[in-house]
Amino acid sequence: MGRYSGLAMFIGAFAAGILVTAVLRWPPAQSSDWAAWVQAVGSIGAIVAATKIASQQADRDRKLRRDELHERVQCVAVLVSQCRDVVLTLDEQIQRLPATNGLKWPHPDQVNAVRAAMNIVSLIRPEQAPTPNTVGALLRVQTAIAGCAGIVPMPSAEFHVGWGDKLKELARELVGASETLEIEAAVVANS
Repeated sequence: MGRYSGLAMFIGAFAAGILVTAVLRWPPAQSSDWAAWVQAVGSIGAIVAATKIASQQADRDRKLRRDELHERVQCVAVLVSQCRDVVLTLDEQIQRLPATNGLKWPHPDQVNAVRAAMNIVSLIRPEQAPTPNTVGALLRVQTAIAGCAGIVPMPSAEFHVGWGDKLKELARELVGASETLEIEAAVVANS
């Protein structure tokens, strides 16, 4: 409706202009004719006003839908980026820790944060993601999380040095998905 509102306004203004010109050039002879002219001009004005109101309502509805879509994409993006941040922090911590017999013991709070973030992202259903790019990024991350499910230890448990590659792979997937989601949120916000 929005793309045709300008045309409708032009047609309405043109018709009103024709009526006003006709009234000025050939004024009604009787007072009963004036009522018909006023009604004609009023009808055209009502049509123009109705078109304008409908156009504004359609624009507002489109904006509300776009804002809701942006919020939903942004929600998924925030959850994935928080998961990315805690996984990157755990990866950095594990790299700094000394190994004893091929084992490392990360801080229990960091392990709990990673487990919770991975669990939250895993629980997002694909149908909750509002756009195809969001679904793709979410499924990519969830697949990476499923592949790393056994490497994040229980608190106060050991982390095997060989698991570092899997953790780095998860971190890479989370970084890539976060970038995709940030771009998608910007695209949706500007659409």
